[in-house]
Amino acid sequence: RLRLLHKERLRLLHKERLRLLHKERLRLLHKGKLRLLHKRKLNLLRKRRLWLKRWRRRVLLKRFVLVNGFPVYFEALAPAKEPEPEPVIQDEPKDTSGGSITEIRSGKWVIKDYHEAEPIRLESDSMRNSYSIVNCSNVAVVITGKCTVISVNSCQGVGVVFDDIVSAVELVHCKKVQLQANGNIPTVSVDNSEGTTVYIFSMDAIENFQLVTSMASATNIVVPEEIDPEQIEIPVPEQFISSVTGGSSSTVPREDYPVYFEALAPAKEPEPEPVIQDEPKDTSGGSITEIRSGKWVIKDYHEA
Repeated sequence: RLRLLHKERLRLLHKERLRLLHKERLRLLHKGKLRLLHKRKLNLLRKRRLWLKRWRRRVLLKRFVLVNGFPVYFEALAPAKEPEPEPVIQDEPKDTSGGSITEIRSGKWVIKDYHEAEPIRLESDSMRNSYSIVNCSNVAVVITGKCTVISVNSCQGVGVVFDDIVSAVELVHCKKVQLQANGNIPTVSVDNSEGTTVYIFSMDAIENFQLVTSMASATNIVVPEEIDPEQIEIPVPEQFISSVTGGSSSTVPREDYPVYFEALAPAKEPEPEPVIQDEPKDTSGGSITEIRSGKWVIKDYHEA
């Protein structure tokens, strides 16, 4: 009997121990959940504190009204700001002799507002020099020595004579401008200009010469007489033909126009112009759909 009582007591103790272990496990799980909830709460509080900080910063600058607990800002209610003082921009130094300017600005020579004046002669003592010719008309600019860039902007009837160019000559919004290159000239860029003529007097310069045009008309290149004494002036094409082949487009000048130095080929004899007969006038005043000289003519239809 004592042995059985002792065995029963041990069984009850083991059962109690299991119950306590399960209770401890539940307590630890609950503690972990509380820790997680506390962490999330801290994150929310931190975000709210940051939002309030930004909100207070905006309140100091703008007025607002609360709509359903949310601030709605009105720019018109904010106190009028004093206009900020405009940055002081130093005007270009004006020449009281007649308004024309020839000076260095930010390392660039500027020739501006010369109209029907005597030729302007400048000497470039460094190949890093660059020149800008702006708003001039009926004047010649002579630059001796090597320079980097020459830009001509908003000029008319201007002639520019130079020796060697390291980079390029740029023309923008110009009319009847003539460029004379006595030495090397890698690139000439013509943008929105008309009546441009480029004179090249060096055989070595022609081999590396490039002309880039955009919205340019009546552009010509004059080459040395050693190439072709009969045909010196080469017109630059103004009309092009574009075609799509294999998903890519290709553009070539029309055959009527010479292509760069291919224009030095023998000139073709001009074809006789076709005789175009005038269309017979219709005196009825109405719309027309008829055949004339083997061609269907659909004429004078409006909102039909």
